[in-house]
Amino acid sequence: MRYPMEILLAGRSKPELEALEQLLDLHSGVKVSTRLINNGHTDPLYSIGTLPDVLIYVSSELWAEELAALGARRPSERPPTLVVGPAGDFTQFRMAMQAGARDFFTLPVSQEDLASALERISRDLKTETNRKTAKLTVVINAKGGSGASVVATNIAHINALESERRTLLVDLDLQFGALPVYLNLAPNNGLFQALHDVEKLDSLAIEGLVLKHPGGLRVLATSPDELVMQQEVPGSRVAALFELLADSYDEIIVDMPRQIDPVTSLVIQHADRIVVMMEASLAHVRDAKRLLQILHQVLGVPDDRIKVVINRYDKNGSLQKSDIKNTLEQQDVMTLPSDFRRVNESVNLGSPLYDMARGAPITKRLLGLSRALTNQAPDKEATRRGRGIFNWVRS
Repeated sequence: MRYPMEILLAGRSKPELEALEQLLDLHSGVKVSTRLINNGHTDPLYSIGTLPDVLIYVSSELWAEELAALGARRPSERPPTLVVGPAGDFTQFRMAMQAGARDFFTLPVSQEDLASALERISRDLKTETNRKTAKLTVVINAKGGSGASVVATNIAHINALESERRTLLVDLDLQFGALPVYLNLAPNNGLFQALHDVEKLDSLAIEGLVLKHPGGLRVLATSPDELVMQQEVPGSRVAALFELLADSYDEIIVDMPRQIDPVTSLVIQHADRIVVMMEASLAHVRDAKRLLQILHQVLGVPDDRIKVVINRYDKNGSLQKSDIKNTLEQQDVMTLPSDFRRVNESVNLGSPLYDMARGAPITKRLLGLSRALTNQAPDKEATRRGRGIFNWVRS
C-alpha cells in the first residue's frame, strides 16, 4: 500500500464532494483527489491510469448506471470502494454491495464511521501487500528442441527436494505438453480443468488438480486426450489462475511453448526470471537473438530477468561461449554439458537426473542452475564475474 493512502472522491455533486473533502482533510496519512463526473461517461473510474487505494463514490441520479459500471470491472481493476447515497434506499444499497462496495454511508457522513472504514481498508491493503507471492520462472526454447522441457522438469524437481519451498511445475503447452511423462506421472488434464473452473477454485481445490511426484514436486498440465486451441483460452483466465497459484506455492516454474501470443506474453511479462534455452550453433544464435529482441523491445523485459543457457555445450566446438555472449549482447550466460545417454534414459524411464545420476556433470550443472534461480547459493560463473546471481525486478 502507498503512503499516504490515495483516495479518489468521485460524483456529480460538487457541494457534496467538497463536504467530503473537508471531512477527509481532518485525517492524517491520506492524499485526496476529487473527480467531478461530467465527461459523459458513467464509470467513475473511466480513463484513470493508476487506480487509487480507495474510491469514495457519491451517488447521483445516474447511480444505477454508475454502480453497474463499477460492478462490471474485474476485482483487480476496482479499488476498495465506499459508497455514499440516500438513506432508506435498499435497492441502491444492495446494488452497491453487488458492485463490491466495502461500506455504504448516508449524508451527512459521520467522521468517526468514515475513519473506521478507512482504517479497516488500510489493514486489508497492508495484509494483501505482505501476502505470500510465488517466484515465477519461465523456461523457453530459442529454437525447437533446445531442451527447455528437460531443464524445467529437472530444476523444478531439484528445487522441490533441496528447499522447503512448495514448488509447482506448469506445462503451458496446451497441445503437445509432455512433462508428466518425464516424471512417470499419468496426465490428468488438471491445467485445462483449472482454467475452466478458475472462478470456483481456492488453494485447496488446486491441490486436488495437480499431479504429485514422490519427491514433493507438484505438476499442472493438460492431457494428450484433450485438444485445446491456444486462442480459446482467455488471457483473463490465465491471469486469474496464476494469481491463485502465486498464493498457493512458493516457486512456480513454467515450461513455455516456443511461441509469442497473448497467453504466453502475459506470463512472460510477469515472470521474475526467464531462462532462454539454446545450443551453440548459428541457427540457434539467430533465433535466440530474435527472441531476446522480442523480450526486450516488445514485452519490455529487462536484461536482469533473463538468463541464457547453452545446452549440450562443447568447449571444443566452433562456437564458443564468449562468441555467443558477444553476439547476443547478453552477460548472464551459462552452459550445460552434453550427455545424451543419461538424459535420454532419464526421459524414457520418467526418472529425473537428480534421482538416477546425482554425481553426473549434467546433474551438477542443473543443480547450480536451480540454486542460482532460487538464490540459494552463488553460481560459480557469476562469482567469477564479481557480482550476485540476479537482480530480479518485478513488473
